[in-house]
Amino acid sequence: MHHGSSLTTAELRLVPFLATRLTVRGIGERLYLSQNTVKTQTLSIYRKLGASTRADAVDRMQRLGPPESKPARGRRNTSTQSRCRPASVRPSKRLECCTSLGLLG
Repeated sequence: MHHGSSLTTAELRLVPFLATRLTVRGIGERLYLSQNTVKTQTLSIYRKLGASTRADAVDRMQRLGPPESKPARGRRNTSTQSRCRPASVRPSKRLECCTSLGLLG
């Protein structure tokens, strides 16, 4: 099993939503992603964690502890803000996102 640090920043943004009852469409709407992107990233998370379901992926991430994120390919900005939601989202929502991922102490 690979460690959660091998997940890209984009995949790490998706992880907290895997623990919800949101549909792929609902997750995509909240993260401003297409349904295909959500499906592709979810499958990539499963593969990297050796998981086969959402619950399994969430369980494995919890056992691994807070992730050390790495930037998604092609991105240079690794500020905390860029690892969360788009800048157009209220600061409190960005903070909530980053805290839930363990990106802030």
